[in-house]
Amino acid sequence: MKKIIFLILLFFISGDALIFSQTAKNIFSYIPQMPKTGDELKIIFNPGNKTSNLVKNVKAVVYSVRYDEINAEEYTMTYSQEGWLCRYLIPDSSLCLGVKFLCDDNYFDDGFENYTIMLSDKENKLITGTKASCACLIETRNIGSMKPDLKTAGKLYIEEFRENSFLLKYFFNQFGKFQQGADSTETKAVIKNAQAFLENEKDKDETVIVCLEWIYRQVVRNNEKADYYKNLILIKYPSGNYALQEEYKNISRQISAKTNMRDAMLNDFIAKFSHNSYLASVEILLLNSYCAEKQYDKVKDVFYKLRKETITDLGIPLILSKTAQKISAAGQNDEFFKEAIEFSLVLLNELKMKIKPSPSIFIETEYRASINSIASVVLYNAGLIYERAKDFKKALEYVQEADSYGSQAGELRILYARLLLNVKQDEKALKITEELLSAGKYSQSAFDLNKGAYKLIKGSEKGHNEYLIALKSKYSSGLYDEIIKNLTNEPATDFTLIDLDKKKISLADLKGKIVILDFWAIWCGPCKASFPQMKIAQERYANNPNVKFIFVNTFERTEDPVKSASDFIKSNKYPFYVLVDSNSKVAGQFGVSVIPTKIFIDKDGNIRYKAVGFEEATIQKEIDMVINELK
Repeated sequence: MKKIIFLILLFFISGDALIFSQTAKNIFSYIPQMPKTGDELKIIFNPGNKTSNLVKNVKAVVYSVRYDEINAEEYTMTYSQEGWLCRYLIPDSSLCLGVKFLCDDNYFDDGFENYTIMLSDKENKLITGTKASCACLIETRNIGSMKPDLKTAGKLYIEEFRENSFLLKYFFNQFGKFQQGADSTETKAVIKNAQAFLENEKDKDETVIVCLEWIYRQVVRNNEKADYYKNLILIKYPSGNYALQEEYKNISRQISAKTNMRDAMLNDFIAKFSHNSYLASVEILLLNSYCAEKQYDKVKDVFYKLRKETITDLGIPLILSKTAQKISAAGQNDEFFKEAIEFSLVLLNELKMKIKPSPSIFIETEYRASINSIASVVLYNAGLIYERAKDFKKALEYVQEADSYGSQAGELRILYARLLLNVKQDEKALKITEELLSAGKYSQSAFDLNKGAYKLIKGSEKGHNEYLIALKSKYSSGLYDEIIKNLTNEPATDFTLIDLDKKKISLADLKGKIVILDFWAIWCGPCKASFPQMKIAQERYANNPNVKFIFVNTFERTEDPVKSASDFIKSNKYPFYVLVDSNSKVAGQFGVSVIPTKIFIDKDGNIRYKAVGFEEATIQKEIDMVINELK
């Protein structure tokens, strides 16, 4: 599926459904205007000239939301005089709905925010939980096609909890990220009311007690009372979800610390939670811990204890394949790594056969695409393992299958070309390397393979330099055309953040300059991989006062993002100017759901270009081309 950009138009409802924009109203509408659970909802999509007349297939993707559970389903739309139509029966369990549209498998973008529908009761009043469920939908970052709107989500949470304090017990994890910021006083007042309400409940279930533990630990900062509730949970619900997560965190810490208690704790965990999906995750953590220490006999012991019935996460075969590949790369000359990779492939194939889980934030095509993406990596690792074993034919079979999933990752295609040369398929190897070099992936490996294939076919290296020049020219032209096609022109929302010295800076302070906002996090591998190249780019413009690079630290998982970001930047000696988006609100304002993401803002304060991800071979040329367009 192509690059996904999803819009959501927010409806604020007070008795009636109100729509912000006449333009948006013409594009998206529904009947009845005040829908209720059990109603058949008529969804109307009328994009007019905002989509190509050549669009043949349109689907509505509908999210049914109940508290923090989100389930996506897709519905084929038919064309009529009203526009594109479909009908959707609102489940009795729904508290709110989200809608987006696929036009020939590409998500429709009209420049608005989020399409959401709040639900009403028989008296046409908003049902309890609809605002908070809507907030959960629009602040969820891992829905790839949704556009996070943390500011609106925060307001909706507060409105909901002001009216229905008890609902905090279902949303405190999500609501916690809004505890800081402009609305912190009102936020704490809402939490205080919820605290009083929940404290007075006579028969407190696990959800209520866990919420109270969070309130005292994270908000009130009363560890004594928090510990009281923590112990109460563990006593009343020793096999509950909280106890499971606490045990998982404890054993994870022991594994990370590489203590001698690891094996004993694993046995205790198995005894308590033998049929839980967490078990496979714990075993994989332990397996990787021993692999890092090169204790390969213990790696094998853990591997042979793995039970397929406990493995429900697609990430497990992915991690297993990487572990097998590491052992193979370490020169272990036995059959274990082959057995491990074959087991990974069996697991993967079994999981692929299962239907999409429900609830799921993905529609069927997105779910299958995620499986194929994982399968591509597992098969790539299998190819590496069998290449080292000199079984080039089998390695090529796996890599060809990986390539069939549409992955254009440079490492995979380089391995593909290398294997083709090993089995004397020189013409095909040359074609693969041409595609790599034409896409700007000028790694030394790609260059050497291309040169080798060229020489085998032509009989000499004569003419290779001229041939390469033509390939580079083709790449530069294609990249420029792609940038021009994706240029935008929309006002950038102003923001104020603190830097690593805790000084405040606003985007408005930089008006008159070309600003590049680079959103990143210390846990993000691609972000960190991009920094050496970003350092080169920043140094190239160091003497240009009209260009400013700003690195926005966001989506962090640490208690003190300022300190962790500062420590990382200092330890790596990066000369970056860093702002800290501690509650990820600014990321939400700019529609950032994947990092690294770079936002290019022109001198007039307009967003002109957005670059998602990192490609080492193209990043410098892309930055230069965009800046030149904005001068």
